[in-house]
Amino acid sequence: MSSIKRKSENETLENLLIVVQTSTETIYSAKKQKQEETNEKKQYKCDFKNCDKSYNQPSNLTIHKRVHTGERPYSCDFTECKKSFKSAGELTMHKRTHTEERPYVCEFAECKKACKTAGDLKAHNLVHTEERPYVCDFAECKTAFKSAGELRVHNLIHTGERAHVCNFEGCGSRFQTKGNLDKHKLIHTGERKYLCTFEGCESTFLSADHLRRHSLIHTGERPHACDFAGCNATFGRAEPLKLHKMIHTGEYLYYL
Repeated sequence: MSSIKRKSENETLENLLIVVQTSTETIYSAKKQKQEETNEKKQYKCDFKNCDKSYNQPSNLTIHKRVHTGERPYSCDFTECKKSFKSAGELTMHKRTHTEERPYVCEFAECKKACKTAGDLKAHNLVHTEERPYVCDFAECKTAFKSAGELRVHNLIHTGERAHVCNFEGCGSRFQTKGNLDKHKLIHTGERKYLCTFEGCESTFLSADHLRRHSLIHTGERPHACDFAGCNATFGRAEPLKLHKMIHTGEYLYYL
């Protein structure tokens, strides 16, 4: 390759990086400005000690205060379910775990994935658009994410915060997210509430994800397909597919 051609390719790459960086900074700046404008409208402030949360509706503040008081006035009325929630919206979403209702359907061509909440559908749609509107504002980071939840979890890398503490006697383990804490607590309770519904199978599992993986044994479904040209390999789970692709890329040699 001539030095002139190499120089031209390097300049093209540098220009592309500048465009990407400029785009990310523009999104970040616009989002930050929008957030500042939203904060100005949040006139209903929490008066609990060391809490700086504020809201633009008094009803939202009322729901938030239940985080401090522990009040959960909305109870599930399904048989043998004793769960209760801070708001009617949380209860509605929870009930869909019993009914499997998924009223929010993706409108992208040939997708038709159904979701339990509008928020879940919005997050799913980003799979099609590749949009990443949630940008980390820690110095020199600027990593972008598809959802606010992903950004919140990412920010814990910077803060090191582990606010969710296990309250089982003698434990005291701390976690960055409530989801991880809930999974951890199953070690103490031994609860296996996810039951296989296939005839003749009495397997139970700690999580819905483990149940989904198990169900593939019954269905024979292998939804994860290799996209390398000429390769028709399929897998039941994403992890084996990831390892399989290393055969094509040569990365597998480093794992031998």
